[in-house]
Amino acid sequence: MKFDGIKMIDIGDLRLSQIYLSQEKLDGVHAWFVPTLTNFQPIFVRDFLNNGNLHITDGHSRTFVAWQRGIEQVPCIYDEDEIVTSELGQAQYEKDIEWCERFHVHHISDLADRILTEHAYEALWRGRCWKMCNLEAALLERKICVEALNQKKAALAEKGLFVYGISEDLATLYFENDSGELFEIPYTA
Repeated sequence: MKFDGIKMIDIGDLRLSQIYLSQEKLDGVHAWFVPTLTNFQPIFVRDFLNNGNLHITDGHSRTFVAWQRGIEQVPCIYDEDEIVTSELGQAQYEKDIEWCERFHVHHISDLADRILTEHAYEALWRGRCWKMCNLEAALLERKICVEALNQKKAALAEKGLFVYGISEDLATLYFENDSGELFEIPYTA
């Protein structure tokens, strides 16, 4: 569902790629937001799964504030940034989308009870993304054995646990349960 230029899109039609929001970022958006959207930068979106669904790549906080203020459509631009379109970027966003599905975060309103302090946001969202990036990069660069990791993932999945990342030194595997409780174990391939 690629498009050129800026397109007004219904907020309800935008899918998410983030499971938390930062209260500090929301406060910043509230400070400058005006309902006419005169100073509103377009939301970056992309159809990662080639199924017609546009996922927000940048602008969850702006979209949330617009939704809170009763705005039905926001200006969007199709994201062609190399960070997003690269093999690693594609893998990362597919994981983000998987997380949104698992935690039932589909509409921007679903983030209303997932707003964190800046400290918690850094730990639970940015930290999570870095750990996932480490894992996806290690897989792409073949620094870890895919088969061994898949066996570990399968064993954890049988217990209702999901692998979401690995430490930079590839020594610690990070995983969570359906409630979002976080765990870690030493990892050796």
